[in-house]
Amino acid sequence: MTERKQDLTGPEVGPLGGADHSGVADGPAPARIPRWLDTGAAFAWRFLLVATALYVVALALNRLLVVLVPVVVATMFTTVLAPPAQWLRRRHWPPALATWAVFLAALLVVGALLAWLVPAVGNQVSSLQHSAENGVEQVKHWLVTGPLHLSKSRVNRDANQLGDDISSNAGGLALQGATIALEIVVGLLLSLVTTFFFVKDGDRITQSLLRLTEGRRAAELRELGPRAWATLTGYVRGSTVNGLINGILMGTGLLILGVPLALPIAVLTFFGAYFPIVGGVVTGALAALVALAVQGPGTALVVVGITVLIHNLEGYLVGPLVLGRAVHLHPLAVLLALAAGGVIAGIFGAFLAVPVTAVAVTTIQYFRHAEHTPAVSPPP
Repeated sequence: MTERKQDLTGPEVGPLGGADHSGVADGPAPARIPRWLDTGAAFAWRFLLVATALYVVALALNRLLVVLVPVVVATMFTTVLAPPAQWLRRRHWPPALATWAVFLAALLVVGALLAWLVPAVGNQVSSLQHSAENGVEQVKHWLVTGPLHLSKSRVNRDANQLGDDISSNAGGLALQGATIALEIVVGLLLSLVTTFFFVKDGDRITQSLLRLTEGRRAAELRELGPRAWATLTGYVRGSTVNGLINGILMGTGLLILGVPLALPIAVLTFFGAYFPIVGGVVTGALAALVALAVQGPGTALVVVGITVLIHNLEGYLVGPLVLGRAVHLHPLAVLLALAAGGVIAGIFGAFLAVPVTAVAVTTIQYFRHAEHTPAVSPPP
């Protein structure tokens, strides 16, 4: 009877509060998860959570590109127009008058550039078309008589097929081009209006945003803001100087070689500097194609050599001297940023990818440094 009662009361309690199973056969031990699997699973679900959040943010930004892209472009314009406007305001010009003066001066410069460039392009387009036709015939002749030894009928058939494909898709390409042009015009107008208010009321806008925060966070933003602004200003100014040097070198080389459309290609080379690495390759390839169509493969190879020389000057001499430490990104990071920006927002995303990445890196570095810097308590 006593044994029966002990069985009903359950196992004896051990000294630490657990059941005392001494003398009782244990069951199979639970499977132990390997440490590497446990750690990998922890990293995996955190990575999936972060990737999902980034994907949602990317979708939201894609929906707001019509607003975000003009704002970022306006911020880049402001880095160029704000210093002369502030210089006028320090000489007791009213903010609105100083802003209007700077805007009108910038519009006059851009208008003069277009007035000089458009007639030069128009005068050379007709001659380029005739030269391009001759160049195509030379290429076809080389494909037949050159080392490839293709049949003349096959070359003519492929050339005619390519012409038919271009003609059949011309309507769709024209509509797509008109849509892109309309988006560019609308975005440019919104950027100009936003730039005007950034230049005129930038200090007031900044103070209004800072008043939304308080305490330590406001102090961090006041310290981080000038650093991010210096990074963006360094990128814009450095890219502008790089573009000027690259455009002058490319235009001079094409003029010496007698390649048509030298001035428009030089202008495209200037704007290509705002697309690091990729911009120089694209404009150099365009210049080589024009040289190939007009003067043959020899001149085209010389143009390729000029492009390689300009790229090396930009990468090893001009870029480090001009940009300095304001924008310090590895070329692989630049390529990945350009690719990601192009996937998210097309050409606008590629245009904004590098400066946004540079500012993001500056922000991350600031907060990492702040985490390792001990907070200093205020004096009593």
